[in-house]
Amino acid sequence: MQLQVECNSLCSKQQLCWICNQTFKMREARVIVCDDQENSYGEICPQCLSRGFNWLEKQFQQLREVESNVVTSNNKSVSYAASYTVGIKSLTEQTLEVPRHE
Repeated sequence: MQLQVECNSLCSKQQLCWICNQTFKMREARVIVCDDQENSYGEICPQCLSRGFNWLEKQFQQLREVESNVVTSNNKSVSYAASYTVGIKSLTEQTLEVPRHE
């Protein structure tokens, strides 16, 4: 986890904290949480920031685990949905012979 500090031109704007999901008023500088590949996840509120880097890192790891589980779960759902759709499509494309009663 990395913390990126940037100047903020949007002072007084309300922002949602990525860690605690609480809204906070933005200040002159903003702190953004990033992973080791510098992918940005969101901004951190002053209250979460005041708890220290170790606490933030623990929260980051927990949120990443939850996010990873959701992505894995969603990928399985998409895979099942795709299989289901292919199965339905193949059923509807089959020619069914219905005996005629004359």
